[in-house]
Amino acid sequence: MGSTGSNKSGNSNSIMSFQDGNATVKLDSPLVYSDTKQSLSNGALKEIMSFENKHVKSKREHSILLMNDGKVIETNTGGKGHVSASTQARMRADILSHNHPNPLEGALGGTFSSADLTNFITFGQEMYRASAKEGTYVITMDTSDPSYTRTKALNFLNDYKQLENQQTKQFKKLQKQWKKEINQEINNIFADQSLSYSERMTKAKAADKAFMQKQIKEANRQLIEAHNWLLQNANKNGFHYGLERRE
Repeated sequence: MGSTGSNKSGNSNSIMSFQDGNATVKLDSPLVYSDTKQSLSNGALKEIMSFENKHVKSKREHSILLMNDGKVIETNTGGKGHVSASTQARMRADILSHNHPNPLEGALGGTFSSADLTNFITFGQEMYRASAKEGTYVITMDTSDPSYTRTKALNFLNDYKQLENQQTKQFKKLQKQWKKEINQEINNIFADQSLSYSERMTKAKAADKAFMQKQIKEANRQLIEAHNWLLQNANKNGFHYGLERRE
């Protein structure tokens, strides 16, 4: 299991690195943990912890939908980046938890996607959870909160979608640039007649690994950016959001 690391920033509730398997992964900006301001019944806590601990290493997404008292309504198994749940279960459930797998060493599982938040707001669960190697992201909704209105919730969602779209465009732009650079580098390596075949292969593999590391680093940066955006904006719109440390 990946776990949060010991290298903390000035804020005791944040980290600048985490342990993922045998690798210590350094982050460009702090990953902040915070209180989600939501309690769970003993029954719900038991079911959720059992589910999240079971699937934290999974390469596929899984979900569990349950009531506040811990009664399980439905469990589901999906693919590498998605999991479905029935409309009936979504409408009945108070809580939904699912995992965000990322088997790449050094890569964060990350916070909620806009699709996650669309389902959360549409079906009105009280709590939505995304369990990842670095911890569990939690968002709760209280429609009785004076700061909550349906219009504000939808505007909040649309703003988050805009951030997600901007990030996707930026990632594709950088990926295209890096791919061009690595292709040129590998061409130069194999054109170097002073190197033996094994030396060329070693250098080419190192270049390919560096290309992958650039992508992981940028993906982590964007995931932390999205996390920070939610920390800054959720409470203004009738939600409570945070990242729980993995026990």
